[in-house]
Amino acid sequence: MTFSDPDAMRSFLVKLLNSYMEPVTLEVVNLRDVLITFEDVEEAVHAQIEWVNTHVPNSATVDTRTGTDVHSYWRSFNDLSFTHNDPIILKVGTKNMHVLDVLQNCKRLTDVNVYAHGGVAHGLSRIYLSGDTADVTRAIQNVRTHAEHIGGHATIVDAPLDVRKMVAPWGEPPAYMRLLEGIKHQLDPDTILSPTRVVGGM
Repeated sequence: MTFSDPDAMRSFLVKLLNSYMEPVTLEVVNLRDVLITFEDVEEAVHAQIEWVNTHVPNSATVDTRTGTDVHSYWRSFNDLSFTHNDPIILKVGTKNMHVLDVLQNCKRLTDVNVYAHGGVAHGLSRIYLSGDTADVTRAIQNVRTHAEHIGGHATIVDAPLDVRKMVAPWGEPPAYMRLLEGIKHQLDPDTILSPTRVVGGM
């Protein structure tokens, strides 16, 4: 379904999460589209679709797919409809409804190309960025600062080496970094397991 009003989207999602609905997937894309998947016996799925159709705002448009159409849609979604090659990928973890705030912040990133989606059921968002290295670096810092401000975190999943040299993939080392280093050393004294790929660059 597609929403033109973010506030109407938020209100609908709160109703859905507070209801007896059991969506398998509840994904928000670019703060515009809401993707919901139901899996159950046919009668239960139809009942949940009917609930959605009854409670969705009139301003939203709904497109319902069933059967093999659902599987083919999710395959295309997983292939990512991001038109830029080799995007920089971030993963952001927040409280579930803060996903909408993360996506709203992404809409304000004007100097880079952005594609962002997040799961309102679990609070994990993925953000895809492309553009000049300096602009992308600023965008990463913006996303991370915003995520930390609302009690979350942002990590770089995939980025070129020059970007990873400018922005720490894991963010600033946490206060308990010495403890993590001790645990890592006990498990991997010769530092052969994924060097530099563990939190803090261990």
